[in-house]
Amino acid sequence: MDENRKPGKLREIWAYLPEAFRFYNLKNEYVAAVIFTFLLIITYIPVFFSSAKIRPVFIYLAVAFILVLDYLFSAVYLTACIRDSRGLSYRLSDCLTTMFRNIHRLLAVSMLLMGLIACTALLVIPAIIFYLMFIFNACLIVDENAGILESFKKSKEMTDGRKGRIFNVILFFALLRILPFMIPVPENRIYAANFVIAFLSSMISLMQQKAIALMYVDLKKAPGNLPL
Repeated sequence: MDENRKPGKLREIWAYLPEAFRFYNLKNEYVAAVIFTFLLIITYIPVFFSSAKIRPVFIYLAVAFILVLDYLFSAVYLTACIRDSRGLSYRLSDCLTTMFRNIHRLLAVSMLLMGLIACTALLVIPAIIFYLMFIFNACLIVDENAGILESFKKSKEMTDGRKGRIFNVILFFALLRILPFMIPVPENRIYAANFVIAFLSSMISLMQQKAIALMYVDLKKAPGNLPL
């Protein structure tokens, strides 16, 4: 057996990247197309309100709402990726049903994570540690119907001793996410330029979600998920 494919062992970062880049490469490619389109829409819509005079509190609420929607529908894509990696058959409706069946847990977890990370935002290192520690919450909820507190506990156990390798993968995509925002935006082409930015950002988001799903599946192959 390939050393990088031992049960319960995370592979090196370059083993995940080719698969993650092919975020559309699922047995049911319709799932990736639908989720990508949805993410593109919710990423692009705020451009139309950027020049409007809106109170900051409403802007914060709108951003939180968009982040929650992103979390929920990323969970649909995660469900497809996990099942795809295990060779299971599925339809878009199956993945949507799984998300809606667990929507109360996903909403609670997304709110708790946003609050936790927001409270530690000024302390960058603790915020990163919390993010890495609970990166598999959504996977555990859609895959194992884990409860809210159970998903936090299991995700922490899964990432113990492995945060370094997970960080390498997430850092790569975090740096990749910056690139679209480096595109110059001419005043007379603001909508077109922001559409390109939203398009690229949505692609990178799904790439990262696929990498997370692949890491999750790798770690769940070993009984007990003991740190290496």
